Amino acid sequence: MLRDAAYQLQLPADRARLHGFAFALIESLAGGRPPAPPPLGAVEPDRWQPHPSDNWAAELADQSERSDRPEKGGSNLDDAVVLYLRRAAEHAGRTHQCEQAISLWLRLAERAGEVERAEAIRWAGCAAMDAGRSGKAEECFKRALELHGQAGQKRLEGYSRAELGQLYLNTGRLKLAESALREAIGVFREVSDIRHEGVALSQLGNVLHQMSRWTEAEQILKEALELHRSVGNRKSEVLALSSLGSLLASAGRPDEGERVLTEALKWIRELDLHSAEASALQRLAGIHGLRGRFEEATRFSEQALAIYRRINSPRGELFALLSLAQLRRESGRPDGAEELLRRSLTLAREVGDLRMQGRVLASLARLAADSGKLEAAEVLLRQALEIHRDALDEIFEGCSLGELGIVLSRMGRAAEAEGHLRAALDIHRRFAQRMYEGFHGCGLGLVLLSMGRTAEAGLAWRAGAAVLRGFPNAEWLDAEVRSMRGACAKAGALPFDGGGTPPTASGTARCT
Repeated sequence: MLRDAAYQLQLPADRARLHGFAFALIESLAGGRPPAPPPLGAVEPDRWQPHPSDNWAAELADQSERSDRPEKGGSNLDDAVVLYLRRAAEHAGRTHQCEQAISLWLRLAERAGEVERAEAIRWAGCAAMDAGRSGKAEECFKRALELHGQAGQKRLEGYSRAELGQLYLNTGRLKLAESALREAIGVFREVSDIRHEGVALSQLGNVLHQMSRWTEAEQILKEALELHRSVGNRKSEVLALSSLGSLLASAGRPDEGERVLTEALKWIRELDLHSAEASALQRLAGIHGLRGRFEEATRFSEQALAIYRRINSPRGELFALLSLAQLRRESGRPDGAEELLRRSLTLAREVGDLRMQGRVLASLARLAADSGKLEAAEVLLRQALEIHRDALDEIFEGCSLGELGIVLSRMGRAAEAEGHLRAALDIHRRFAQRMYEGFHGCGLGLVLLSMGRTAEAGLAWRAGAAVLRGFPNAEWLDAEVRSMRGACAKAGALPFDGGGTPPTASGTARCT
């Protein structure tokens, strides 16, 4: 308090001089001035070179910004402000301080020239996307796109369109993602930017994978691989290979997918790409989990978790914790799953990822429903839905609506359950989420059966079953058949599939 009071007693000019002295002292103690980084938007920017002053870059930016003390040679500190804002923003992003990175990039945008202003805003959008602030990210990307267009910077316009595509993918708006990425690819082809065309093709392949357009996705990813190899973009090549492995497993070719992912993991390790290594391990865990090999899946997820902790990636850590919790639930050994989910939720809140907060809450709800805590599950699902909507995470909004419908049906609130399941199915169909459409179509059939609307129930259930029949995991449909036959026996109705009626239902597979 005394220090602040003494500071306030100083005249503005004296304060500015004090900041100038503080800047000079800190810069000297922090190793001197670092070299200027490559311009934002450079075609092939040099590899980022860390500097001892990076930990102090934000403070140096503040001190230089509040100083009017001239440097040697008579210039003021404007160049130093821009330099340290840039380095501070980069450093904040690399150390997962997303909110600070957003602020720093936007401060830099206020001081930058026309082209760099747009790029600084785009990078602020990237930081916002990392923080799960989808609305802010979209605002930044659209503003950057507008500025690039005004400046006639076609290549940079392509960057912003590709970022929008990734954002739309992250938030489940798959048709928008496809459109934005195809536009970006068109731009990159127009300006002969093969490197970024390949990257955008890889992103498009991931979008088509999520839309279950497996044949097209495979073709696109293989095209991306060819471009990566043609320009020597080894990093993007192995990332695309990892995506291809995951796709092949989803498309009913798990052996081939596992082989491709194993190959990708080998190259990823040779390139020392730690985050990509953890991602590939998570994908291998997913393949093993779908095949019921839960011990192997858990081992891979634990390896991924160890990597994320070693590289100080709280975002990656929360994904790995969520995966481990889901594996425990799916393997019928839920002990400890809630603790893992609570830790994952804490991390999601710490990094400011609103989207993942909603997804973890939905997982907690499923765990509560499994143990018969239906009221708690309802509360958690309604909290998750509120967050899904705030974060524009429409695919998971659909999933949680369906889960809420199932929970409400178990609580005897069939009319409410029907409404939620129909709303969920609308979303699943809009976003081509076939797996969820299958599960929740079958779920709607059982709700209608409980209301005595047997003919409607049979139509709804058979529509859902037809969708699940197209997936390689036969257990999904088998579980729905067992559940349906038990419900039909209880209701005195003929089974919807024309088969026999076992004495009990063993439970229903659900999306995780």
